[in-house]
Amino acid sequence: MKTCTICKESKPKTEYYSKTGQCKPCFKARINARRQANPEPHREWNRKRQANLTDADKDRQRDYWRIYRRANPPSKKQQYARNQARALPKDVLCKYCGTYGALEAHHRNYDKPLDVQWLCVPCHKQWHVTNGPGLNG
Repeated sequence: MKTCTICKESKPKTEYYSKTGQCKPCFKARINARRQANPEPHREWNRKRQANLTDADKDRQRDYWRIYRRANPPSKKQQYARNQARALPKDVLCKYCGTYGALEAHHRNYDKPLDVQWLCVPCHKQWHVTNGPGLNG
């Protein structure tokens, strides 16, 4: 057993990363808070990482998502919500960061398919990193 330096709880050593005194949940919360406070360096890092991908890396990613989509097809509710969102007028700017460009429809609740937030790709991804993949967030 090891005690976390942040939450002060005793947990098994498997609940810690090797070089920190923080348990995994505390470590992840700290990193997410830092990314939210200053997102631009992380966005730039991701842009550079994507630009340096080899063709083999891109093929591997494409294959992964193809298999994932086959194994996890969207529900009828998700399909209906997506189709309803396409018919909605799009906002011009991202709801969170205010950038102009390609926007994605984010449904906080698929039971309300017309209740859509328009987010840029980085903000949409960050929303799901912060709040999880759930539908009612």
